[in-house]
Amino acid sequence: MCYRASTPPKKELAKILDKEIKIGDYQAHYHTAGFAHEALPVMLSSDTSRVQPVIWGYVPEHAGAGFAEDFLKKPYSLNAKAETIFSVALYKHAAASQRCLIFVDGFFEWKHVQKAGKVDKVPHYIQMPDHKPFALGGLWSEYQGAKHCNILTTAANKLMTSIHNTKKRMPFILPENEWEQWLDVKAPEDAVKEMIQPFPEGFLEAHEISRMITARNVDADVPEVQEPLGKAS
Repeated sequence: MCYRASTPPKKELAKILDKEIKIGDYQAHYHTAGFAHEALPVMLSSDTSRVQPVIWGYVPEHAGAGFAEDFLKKPYSLNAKAETIFSVALYKHAAASQRCLIFVDGFFEWKHVQKAGKVDKVPHYIQMPDHKPFALGGLWSEYQGAKHCNILTTAANKLMTSIHNTKKRMPFILPENEWEQWLDVKAPEDAVKEMIQPFPEGFLEAHEISRMITARNVDADVPEVQEPLGKAS
């Protein structure tokens, strides 16, 4: 996790950003899967004056073509454990100088439930109670002229522990008052590490959704994919 998310329309994203910040063209999604490697709306530490489309799928900047293709097939191209980004060789450089904010308005996760002696995966959609966009912490790279990113994860809060009840992780969500420091590459490493915390309890809501999210030959990039179970048509 987090391998699936939803991204807001530009007009909704603009509501949470300063008016002078430019928003580039990107495709909003009710549901996008990480391994599709679509572009997410991202603010890079190298240019905080705009939000631009960045490919979901981190690639080491000096990777060879074959390695890059294989790397993009791995879960760790989509996610990285936030607590270790300064110590893992793969991410150390980006952790120090190439951090980013990834704007979403929700994400998807599965709860593991024992049912008839077997483990059943129950899909959930998680969002802010007001349904506004919010920012995830990430790292970015540039490979062969294209920008790439991943989403950082941290320990789960109480809500997400009850949903992601096996690995007990959640996306690293940054409150607005910490955006500037996260993007400040001059910020001391210890100060940045202190920011990496589970999102406070009480600021997210979640509901069970239908299984169309993983149905074969079904377009899951539709509003119904986010609807509470029983409400989706």
